[in-house]
Amino acid sequence: MLRAKLNSISRSLIAVAVLLLAARLATAQTGQPGRSKWFLPWDATGYQGYQQPSRPPASPPPPPSTAPSPQIYTLQVTALPQKYEENPNAALVVAHLPDDARIWFEDKPTKETGSLRQFVSPPLTPGKNYTYTVRVELPEAGQWVSQVHSFSVHAGDIHCVDVIPSDARAVDKEVAANLAKLDPEVRKAAEEQRFCAVQEGIRLGSMGVPVKVMVKGHPVYLCCKGCEEMAKANPDETLEKVKKIKAKNTGSSSP
Repeated sequence: MLRAKLNSISRSLIAVAVLLLAARLATAQTGQPGRSKWFLPWDATGYQGYQQPSRPPASPPPPPSTAPSPQIYTLQVTALPQKYEENPNAALVVAHLPDDARIWFEDKPTKETGSLRQFVSPPLTPGKNYTYTVRVELPEAGQWVSQVHSFSVHAGDIHCVDVIPSDARAVDKEVAANLAKLDPEVRKAAEEQRFCAVQEGIRLGSMGVPVKVMVKGHPVYLCCKGCEEMAKANPDETLEKVKKIKAKNTGSSSP
């Protein structure tokens, strides 16, 4: 009788161990429990992600508005074909970042840490289009760098935010495709400016169709809508930066 009970307990313990192992395997494959059905960008064969051997000083990083733009890496936002079934009236953002990276949504800092982070949006109206702006600050070549990315969001969406190495040829192709969507006259002006007036070193067209804003009566081009508020809040600085960019690109000194 005692032996039968012990055998029963042993079988139960083995079953629990198998379930725990299966759950751990699912987590290892996808980065999150119970999400093995998702095909995440960083699970793709041949994926190349963030790899930095060095870290900046341990002191707190500077504000993202003053940190330079990344040159080795770039932000990638991918919309998954699956829907967020747990809450169809919200959107889920899964971020795959360096452990010590910092992330903001709509200029609001987040507290989550680690290489895999999940963020659930407030309730969204089904069928309505929203635009989210994400800002990530991360270590690159021994210093803190910062990049902004804007993307469309709908209720039930799942988006992945990832840090990947920059590929010059891929960037050139994306830039050409996005600039081609502009009217010829606007496109010519954007090509003359070439770089964002807010985020130093970010090419116009590398983060979607460039955004045109008027600053003190002058047309200024930005890499994304997330830079618009900063450009208008610092008009003199923005125009001076455009002047320097044009002088470097074409020898023109006009904004």
